[in-house]
Amino acid sequence: MNWSCCYRYRRRKIWLFCSSFGCCFLIWFLWNLTFAVYDRHCSETDSKDLLEVTCDWYHKGFIIGDLCPALCERKQIKYEHCTNYKSGKTVLVMSCNNLCSAEETVPAILKSHFPNIEKFQEKFMGPDNMMSTTLVEFRFMIEEMIYSSLGLNFSNSGDVIQKVFEYEYDHYLNPLDDKKYKAFILSVWSLVNQDEYLITKLHQHSPLFPKIYHSCGSFYLMEFAPPGSVLNPPVSLFTSYSGSWEERVKIALKLLDSVLNMESTFHEPIHMCDVKGENFGIGLDGRIKLIDTDSVFFESKLLQDFATTEKCSSDKDCNFWDCHGLCSEGVCLKQRLNNNLQSICEDVFLPSLPIFNNGLLRNPPDHIKQELSEILQLCTAPFYDNMDEKISKKTYWKLYNLLQYTVD
Repeated sequence: MNWSCCYRYRRRKIWLFCSSFGCCFLIWFLWNLTFAVYDRHCSETDSKDLLEVTCDWYHKGFIIGDLCPALCERKQIKYEHCTNYKSGKTVLVMSCNNLCSAEETVPAILKSHFPNIEKFQEKFMGPDNMMSTTLVEFRFMIEEMIYSSLGLNFSNSGDVIQKVFEYEYDHYLNPLDDKKYKAFILSVWSLVNQDEYLITKLHQHSPLFPKIYHSCGSFYLMEFAPPGSVLNPPVSLFTSYSGSWEERVKIALKLLDSVLNMESTFHEPIHMCDVKGENFGIGLDGRIKLIDTDSVFFESKLLQDFATTEKCSSDKDCNFWDCHGLCSEGVCLKQRLNNNLQSICEDVFLPSLPIFNNGLLRNPPDHIKQELSEILQLCTAPFYDNMDEKISKKTYWKLYNLLQYTVD
């Protein structure tokens, strides 16, 4: 009897110890996960130094751009703070006085994948004869870059430099000023080597893309369109999330509108392969903007990239971030298994992890909770043929109408 009691006592102690250890480990893991998400701090000092170097290169005549005088001389563009660096990209929040908006001071974003223009020159410009290329050759190089990066053919679309740079650029082409011409080549080439700049600049007619105001060297100034705390809530167990149901639904409806725009307003559908709330912003016009387009592709380009994967043993080997591919007989097919709607349902509308109640459509009213759950479950299911694609379209309108009903 005593032995049995001791055995039960020891088992209970072991169970309590393991439970306590497990709880402590879970808390430690979640705490570190929270900080890992946000511990990508930028340096205020380094950011200011980059701007000083950029202006120094401008004053020495090594780079050009219609933003340079406002940034480096008239001081209409002033540094406010930096944001977290991602994928080597520098993103700075600036104040823009009477340049982005007439007689107003508004926030703006200064961005570059190549903030150190000297390093870009060393890595991408090659020997000095690249700087002396003719204008005809340079236009051809830009057209090739656009086709390689975006899959778009601009060979018969007029002066491509006007489309990717400034409409009036003749003043940089003084035949007696070789230094200015080289600065022109370096500045334009540093911009067109940034996929995010290219796709945004070439689609300024679309409300999906933020407005690009001006450029200086490799930096370009664009519309301030932050996601805000509703689209980008903190990943934490210890923070309450902002946004009422009505506020969140209105943004969800705007996201659904953007899905339609991506599918129907361009020469071919656009695919988002890195879908999360923080990659969408709200522009000055109140509409959804794609503010991180490094992983945004036109359909032909994405399917081509799928097919370049050498070998696969499962569908996962063909995935490109949130764009899921299909493996057949060891080869990735030119087919995407999911679509933008499914990715948004899974990665924005639903929580990122069950323990984090941070999905945009969290805590719905009781009278739609069950129906919404069923629609979102259907929304995230992959499809394999045209019939499933038709179901996806029906799901879109079911979700849209249900959300619209709750805010009418």
